[in-house]
Amino acid sequence: MKLKEYIRTVTLPNLSYHIEYSKLFEKQYDNLTEKIIPYTFDEKPIALYCWKNEFDEFIELLRNKRLTYKDKIVGENDNFDFLIEYSKYFEQGFDSINYDTPISVIISHIPFCTTLNCIYPENPKKPFVLGRKAPNSKPCIAGNRPVTLDYLTGQGILASKTVINNPKSRILKNPQKTAYSDGVMFKSIFQIIERYPEFKEQFSIEEKQNETFVEILLKGVHEIQNQDVKCEGIRIIKNTPKKSEESFRDWFKTFLTCKYESVNSESPKGNGRIDLKIEDKSIGTKIIEFKGWWNKDKNVVPKQILKYLTDFEKYGYIIMINHCKSKKIDEEYLNLIMTEEMGFVKGSYGVKEMENSGFTYYLTKHDDQIRIKTLCHIILNVY
Repeated sequence: MKLKEYIRTVTLPNLSYHIEYSKLFEKQYDNLTEKIIPYTFDEKPIALYCWKNEFDEFIELLRNKRLTYKDKIVGENDNFDFLIEYSKYFEQGFDSINYDTPISVIISHIPFCTTLNCIYPENPKKPFVLGRKAPNSKPCIAGNRPVTLDYLTGQGILASKTVINNPKSRILKNPQKTAYSDGVMFKSIFQIIERYPEFKEQFSIEEKQNETFVEILLKGVHEIQNQDVKCEGIRIIKNTPKKSEESFRDWFKTFLTCKYESVNSESPKGNGRIDLKIEDKSIGTKIIEFKGWWNKDKNVVPKQILKYLTDFEKYGYIIMINHCKSKKIDEEYLNLIMTEEMGFVKGSYGVKEMENSGFTYYLTKHDDQIRIKTLCHIILNVY
């Protein structure tokens, strides 16, 4: 199928997870459908592969004979070598991506948002910056690719450098690499549109929020273990006959206060009190329940935290404190809470690993007969 015909067959999926994100995606899609711009010069058809803004500037330079390639003016005396070469390599890159190309490969070829403003676009007037993947970002194909002169210098159809004595002219470079890369990138974007169900998780805002929050909690666990008896909760367990969940809760309250707008302990909810409630515009509301392995009611901790979660909180977080000197409690704990009595949803159990650490935490889903919530279980080993 020819390139232009292929693009016309692609349909835009219904993106409902974020209305602003969806609008930006649709704008990107509109740009993509205009990607193939036929240009006829002296009855010789040449396909230019570029954004509309890029195309307008390119045509202006072409008509004013300000484009040169290999010391010849592009368009003069039927000199279209640059355009023909660019088109050829763009199509090769475009054709190198297909329906069998793995998700990981496709994701590696598309632009990434470099700031959380793109993930959480609260200010529509603020420009969106697209570039390489940043540690705190998710893949992004929603914003507009920048089309400023600064960006175009050395990119795409205007891969060029400014002539010192004539700033408006362009000396075009060999287009093979940039044309091929652009072809790969645009086909990758179309593949995401066509195969959207396969990529949906990559663009889940809630999943990203949850992963970021869990990473913070795990850093807290790591710090507590490094502090050892300097942490009041660990000191009490190791040096006295007492045990205290409150000491760990208070430590995390201090730890999280410097990171989020509002962190409160023992917040009232109905007839109960929430161990720790975090509220911040970047993550919404997060509820944490602390439970010591020594407590007899440890087997009902899912029910306890579920009653604190409203329709507006998808996740709940349980930090189970293991005070045992030589006992790994993970399997026994999971067997206690993955029961019909706790509303455990069969098949929902999952294991996650903190990157570059080997530390694992667990995810389970539970049904309280009104709603289903995902619980994140972190085991804090004192020894």
